[in-house]
Amino acid sequence: MIRALTRPAVVGMAAALILSACGSGERNDGNDIGDGGTAGAAEVSPECVDAELESTEIGVTDKAIVVQVSADTGAPAAPGLASGSVDAVEAWAAEVNANGGLACRQVEVKTYDSKMDPTESRNAMVSSCESAFASVGDTMLAAADSRPLAECKDQAGSETGQPQLQTLGLFANQYCNDTTYFLFGPSGDPCPAKEGKRELTGATAISDYLQAEAGGETHGMFGVSADNVSTLATSVAVFEVMANGGMKIDRMIGAKSTDTSAEYTPRATALKDDESQFVMWGAPFPGFIQLRQEAVAQGVKSVEHWLCTACYDPAFVDAAGEVGPGTVVPLSHLPFEEAEGNEELGTFTEKVKTHNLFAALAWSDGRLFEEAVNRVVEADGVNGLTRAALLEQLDGITDFTNDGMIAKTTPSAKEATVCNVFVELTDDGKWERAFPEAEGEFHCGDLGRVVIDPATAFKG
Repeated sequence: MIRALTRPAVVGMAAALILSACGSGERNDGNDIGDGGTAGAAEVSPECVDAELESTEIGVTDKAIVVQVSADTGAPAAPGLASGSVDAVEAWAAEVNANGGLACRQVEVKTYDSKMDPTESRNAMVSSCESAFASVGDTMLAAADSRPLAECKDQAGSETGQPQLQTLGLFANQYCNDTTYFLFGPSGDPCPAKEGKRELTGATAISDYLQAEAGGETHGMFGVSADNVSTLATSVAVFEVMANGGMKIDRMIGAKSTDTSAEYTPRATALKDDESQFVMWGAPFPGFIQLRQEAVAQGVKSVEHWLCTACYDPAFVDAAGEVGPGTVVPLSHLPFEEAEGNEELGTFTEKVKTHNLFAALAWSDGRLFEEAVNRVVEADGVNGLTRAALLEQLDGITDFTNDGMIAKTTPSAKEATVCNVFVELTDDGKWERAFPEAEGEFHCGDLGRVVIDPATAFKG
């Protein structure tokens, strides 16, 4: 990993995570540019002492590199949803600047509140195209139109497109955009996406874990968020891959955030009638809590494994109370509880105030951007920063792990991670590693494939 000009070199299902990163946030109109934490003495690399810096691209001056983080921080339905992404990008910039900056320049962070709204998400992309070198740590879950990125013109007037490092994506025309990079793309549709019966993909790591725990074939309920139809292909593909791996589907549940507790009564009854052995919950965690509460009320005894993709969050622990222990969550990053064993995770937990999935991915997006910039500098010098050069270097980064903090990924591949860590909530409200046992390790499965029409395969 190349970080010569910055600091020492050592350092799930996407749709199911919609409400896994709650916090507080306020709307910003896209004009907020912070100093990235430039206060205080910063290291100056020897390469920068006599460098004659130039303005080489939109968002790249002789003094600064401007990046924008666009995130759903002020959505009325979920205020503060992606505040962790903003926190992380700003903290990453401050860390970089304190260690000499990038390409002999300081990093400035511009923010935009996309409000979980398609129009605002598009406006955010337009704003970034016009004033930022790249978008870093974007978390826009309603971004249905990526043309402002794809058609973005560079300083020379060429339609190069703007580099975007996005945490999660739900819409195919977003994650399939050539200038968009995901640490972990969504399961389901390949690029370009199609309709009808087609080959879809899903990771097998969760099946591997449950098979190891159950000791053979098992059956249970699968829950998916029904708030957004774009999640269907992603979730159904994962479910069907799991079914091929021995996890029989008793039934699928489409859960909405507006569902009342009364709507969970028949769902818990179904668990009892089916004698389901597991629940695989890929929807926001409030519904998971209601299902567990109703299962207790009805005396459901058959469920031995409660898996929830969006529950690794302090808000879940507080809200779940007595029904929380025993919940198992698959993670694509190391548990925050292991910060002492991984230097980069330790830096993240120290510098970033929000500790959740969105924050972990946005911070790692910053590190990915950092590596790509340093590769440009290594190839073309400190005045070689153009969007075209950055895109070329991003395309060449493979097996990125952010120094072991996240599962191995090739951002240009836009594929789901096949590697996870599984953590379980204990009776005292603490998360403990459940699988694999060795600290710092991930379990890596395969990328399974199924041929289905998700619109008809979903039975919820």
